[in-house]
Amino acid sequence: MEAERCVQGESVSADLFPLLGVQPLLGRAFLPNEDNPGNHVVILSHALWQRRFGADRNVVGKTALRSTVSNSEVIGVMPPRYTFPIAAVSAELWVSMSSLRESRTADRQ
Repeated sequence: MEAERCVQGESVSADLFPLLGVQPLLGRAFLPNEDNPGNHVVILSHALWQRRFGADRNVVGKTALRSTVSNSEVIGVMPPRYTFPIAAVSAELWVSMSSLRESRTADRQ
């Protein structure tokens, strides 16, 4: 079986999950300071956690390869059937705004 190469991800504000009233099944949501550049953390969808990480309940704190830009620490796993932004194009992982801010800073240099 060939490993997955790409998954759908979204860069979101640290306030998103508390605003929506959603708590991760495992781990935690983003902290406010994790929107600042230099924070490489990721929250996994339940489906990605099962498929890519074998539903390992100890995944929180492990490193997940995100891209050629950086590796990210898994801080949470969302509940089953949680979809955002919409079910038709639901993300399989969420990163904090720090990654978006880092890419914009790099583009300016």
